[in-house]
Amino acid sequence: MNKSIRHPPSKLIGKFAFTWVMLSAFLMAALGTQTHIQTLTPRWLERLGFAPHDLWFWRWERLFTSVLITTGGQLFAPVLGIFTFSIGVVEWLAGTKRAMATFWGVHLLTMLIESLLIILPLHRLGYPRGTALTLVRDVGPSAGYFGCLGFATQRLPARLGQFIHSFILGILLINWLTPALQAEEHDTKFFADLAHLIAFPLGRLVARIDRTLG
Repeated sequence: MNKSIRHPPSKLIGKFAFTWVMLSAFLMAALGTQTHIQTLTPRWLERLGFAPHDLWFWRWERLFTSVLITTGGQLFAPVLGIFTFSIGVVEWLAGTKRAMATFWGVHLLTMLIESLLIILPLHRLGYPRGTALTLVRDVGPSAGYFGCLGFATQRLPARLGQFIHSFILGILLINWLTPALQAEEHDTKFFADLAHLIAFPLGRLVARIDRTLG
């Protein structure tokens, strides 16, 4: 019997090792916080979420604890799907190490760029919006998976990849400019949407650098 037919599960797990690990961690975090059946409670948000001012109070671990937690409820299934798909595509196209580096690298860079190069200067200059954004506490893997999607568009044929990249970037820009439905969620939405706008082209840049060096 052909070995590739005899052991397909092990080959599939090996091919998508990082995807399986992240998916397992994501599901365990959901079970622990009950976000697979309900929205994230304020207690869990305060305990695990990330806010820009955490960086200057040396709570850098929140860059990691916030990633696998979602707001849950009706958004859980869509986030789970795009999370798994985006990481899996990069791992299929470029391998486990590059998928790991892309997801975590883009996530961390996005949070640092947004917090230290955009929000902190606005806060220091005395803009009330900048000060408000330093306190926004958020959760979710969206920066990482948008980075992975950006990486994937760079690996597509040039015209197709550019078209898809421009289309998604346009949607992200429109979404960022669209106000939140509830006033109390405006700063949180602004923070998250800005992160997406940074992460998506950053993932494409990572793919270009990887191709140049590789």
